[in-house]
Amino acid sequence: MDDPIEVLFSSLPSPREMDSACPEDAVNLQRVSDALSKFVADSASQKSCDPDAMNLLRYARLVTSGKKDAASFIRHLSRFALFKKTFTGSDTKQRQLEYYRWVGRGRKSVESPFKGESEPAVLPESNKSLTEYVAPTCNYCNKKGVDFYCQGCYMAFAEGAFHATYYCNEECQVQDLPRHLWVCQDWNKVRRAALLFQGLINSYIIRANDRWLLGSRDIDGVTVANFDTQDAMNFMGGHLVHDFDWPVAEDGDRAIEALMNGQGETVLKRTRCVFDLVFRVIFPCDVIEAVTFYPKNLERPVLSDTPSGITKRAMKSLNSLNLHTAFRITMASGLKVMYDPTCRQFGWMDYLTPLGLYQAVRMHHVQNVVRLSPVPIDPAARQMFGDPECPNPPTWAPAHSVGYLQDALAGRLYESISKSLVHRDDMALITSHFMNANYKYYHVICRRIVDTASQCLDEANKEQTALPSFKAYYDPAGRRGVTRSVGEYNLMVPIWFTEEEYNEIVHDRPRIVDEWLNRFKRSLDETRHEDEQKKREREEARRCAENRVRSAREEQLSQDNKHLKELDKEMGTLGDELGDMESEIEANTRTMEKNEKQMQLLREKIEQVKHERAMAQNMVKALEFHIARLNGGRV
Repeated sequence: MDDPIEVLFSSLPSPREMDSACPEDAVNLQRVSDALSKFVADSASQKSCDPDAMNLLRYARLVTSGKKDAASFIRHLSRFALFKKTFTGSDTKQRQLEYYRWVGRGRKSVESPFKGESEPAVLPESNKSLTEYVAPTCNYCNKKGVDFYCQGCYMAFAEGAFHATYYCNEECQVQDLPRHLWVCQDWNKVRRAALLFQGLINSYIIRANDRWLLGSRDIDGVTVANFDTQDAMNFMGGHLVHDFDWPVAEDGDRAIEALMNGQGETVLKRTRCVFDLVFRVIFPCDVIEAVTFYPKNLERPVLSDTPSGITKRAMKSLNSLNLHTAFRITMASGLKVMYDPTCRQFGWMDYLTPLGLYQAVRMHHVQNVVRLSPVPIDPAARQMFGDPECPNPPTWAPAHSVGYLQDALAGRLYESISKSLVHRDDMALITSHFMNANYKYYHVICRRIVDTASQCLDEANKEQTALPSFKAYYDPAGRRGVTRSVGEYNLMVPIWFTEEEYNEIVHDRPRIVDEWLNRFKRSLDETRHEDEQKKREREEARRCAENRVRSAREEQLSQDNKHLKELDKEMGTLGDELGDMESEIEANTRTMEKNEKQMQLLREKIEQVKHERAMAQNMVKALEFHIARLNGGRV
């Protein structure tokens, strides 16, 4: 009898099937769910000799009970296999776990389990920079191995990573100038925009952090970060956002990787107003699209271990298993680039790269591409500093308590950049100045802008009556600034103090904390009750819909069966008629054959008669000749 673990891994989709489809592929996930159901139902699973049986069985039960989904089991396999050097058990189990370890460690091409099937064209020693994939080639005559490049669009990153347009010499550059000029100018524009926004978003991420880093270290090529959280449930008067604590990290790279992994994707949504100010107003771009995808060739995956503030249960996240978002930017010249503001969480250094190269080397499966519409830039026309294109409002307020403050900080960041733009007509002059400035001088300009913005954020974080957590919940004047929609505003109404209530207890901070916390707990219970009620209603509606569909299908099936019987009966009648017709045709055929034979005999007799007649005629003529000769002596 086969071991249940062997049966489980044999029933899962093969590594090739999982890799060729998107991780959310419904067919593969259904196969995973079916395999786990059989694994849990098999009484022999608890008696398996495999050392990993209990770990897998425990998680499989979470899936079959509905507490986890099938996709989470796939992620669990990657985390489970992440640091394993060797695997025990059958060959099937080993191949599966080796594949999931490869996924968890960043889908590096050099370590691909499919190398024998499709060898990558280029296998670099490091994935930090995409320039290692490209040999310098003349942009005019395509000669390889050149080292002369255009100074206008040369772009250097840390660690020596760069982008450059290469030529054999100045002669090739001059010949290519008519074609390259507009592209060069657009490279200049987009790299200056990226340099400015990169500094701003890094400053924002550092100061809008909502987790305490307890430690960050390197384990076998993986950055492992331990965090503690302070969510609204644990709020006792402290700040919900704070500066990132650098000294506890092993080194600066580990710190920035852990930091961006914690909040990078959310930050892109919260700072859309700043992004549009840079990429649509100061340095206008033609088309901007947000591309969501699963990454590959990670230089360093990050494993975050974060206890939940409500459940007190550890939540582990591996960034190589999560969706990543970057911007696909199209310029007026047709230049297409990928801008990845949070690429450092994967250990990547070059945040701005050519589109084709980025797609080939860093995108595993694209999940979604959305064209971004501009957000209002005029501060007077904005009623909020968050992303006005955010999808559905939150289903319960506590999960977004930190988000309100982060949105307000994003607004402060926006104000610090835009306050010097006295009038929109000045933008053309400012843009021209930024574009014409020497690139080294532009670095200085960016540094000053980022420093000013950072100081503004520092001041906002220190103002106890401006942006800390109290302001978000009891100051009536601050409510509009920390909610992004009517839905969010209505969710927070039961928790906020009225102006009279606040004035009554304004000097009693412990009472404020206790009263606010009690209101929050009541609101949390009510919200959960409403969520459960809505969930039950949705489940009932789903069951009713399924019953209606099932009844309609059964009725349709009954009608189809009835119609099928009628068709069978009609087919039987037609078959009988066809048999009679075939018999009649066969009889007619035999008659025709008989008649044909008789006609043939008649033809033969006619021919014989004709022959005999001809012979008779000849004899008559001979006799006439003979008689004539006897009578007259002549013919």
